[in-house]
Amino acid sequence: MDSEGLDFYFETQTRRPVIMTKLRNILLSNNLVEEKKWNGPCYTSDGKNIAILHDFKEHSVLGFFKGVLINDPEKFLHAPGEHSRQSRYLKFNEPDEVDQHIDTIIDFIQQAIEIERSGKQIPKSNSDELPYPDALIRVFESDLILKEAFENLTKGRQRGYLIHFNSTKSDDTVHRRIVKNTPRILDGKGLHDCVCGHSKRMPRCDGSHKKFEN
Repeated sequence: MDSEGLDFYFETQTRRPVIMTKLRNILLSNNLVEEKKWNGPCYTSDGKNIAILHDFKEHSVLGFFKGVLINDPEKFLHAPGEHSRQSRYLKFNEPDEVDQHIDTIIDFIQQAIEIERSGKQIPKSNSDELPYPDALIRVFESDLILKEAFENLTKGRQRGYLIHFNSTKSDDTVHRRIVKNTPRILDGKGLHDCVCGHSKRMPRCDGSHKKFEN
């Protein structure tokens, strides 16, 4: 969806339309292309994702996909969560905050564009913990309830999902797997846990559900 098609979103579906419109105008004035992705406005350059806007209950957010690589000596950028290795965001509660920090906002946008043009990549973590795939991070940024439910799972259940999500390199496939397993995660279930209640090996699924399927 192009910028004109997103007008309705900015006019009717945001809690802080003035802030969101100000940020939108700044992004577009920096020669970024506006598209609808993940149910909101995303900004790209040469087909590469640069930034995204969200309007959460607590604040409006300008997020950068590779924000961890942005030079931010004043520490304005925030991490979406403790496992966020890539994305970083700026948050706003009042329109004046956008005006006060416009130079910083433009600097971060230009840095983000240059990072993509240079092909710079985020170094892989040496941690034993499995990384959160980009698609999962983006979902968590827009669905804090799901993020909290996932982080409340046992480490073993989290690991099971992360292995499943990371077993493909396709963002679209990862996103489909996340959507498919969202009800399980919200119910506190692991990838292989019983959800029908008929398993003889609770909490693990032993295939008992199959006898109830048509």
